[in-house]
Amino acid sequence: SLSLKPFIKEKCRKCNFHLRNIRDIRKFISQKTCEQLVNALVTSTLNYSNGLLANLPQATLRPLQMVQNRAAKTILQRSRYDSSTEARKTLHWLPVEARVKFKTLCIAHHCINKEAPDYICQMFTKNEPKTC
Repeated sequence: SLSLKPFIKEKCRKCNFHLRNIRDIRKFISQKTCEQLVNALVTSTLNYSNGLLANLPQATLRPLQMVQNRAAKTILQRSRYDSSTEARKTLHWLPVEARVKFKTLCIAHHCINKEAPDYICQMFTKNEPKTC
């Protein structure tokens, strides 16, 4: 049985390490600088190999969602008791599960329009409806 829990746990560990460091210097940097740091160090790690996370249950993705929520609150300097949903909306961030679906659909779109590399396009077959 294939489990992605160790992979997700390692991603969360790396992201939490960076978030703690960013939180320590947050009062000395602007929101824009903080957002750039979070995007470079945390969001990029969350987005890495999103395709593997497609169709996983929400319970499995929950640790990643918690990291994303913490990142949004760090950028906006919100307390841990403030709404995570509002923080994500303010930053125009999709939740992790929706982000995984979005990235997967982007790859499919690029394949259909022949904008992706051939080795990826070969994995997709276009299903044409039959006409009578």
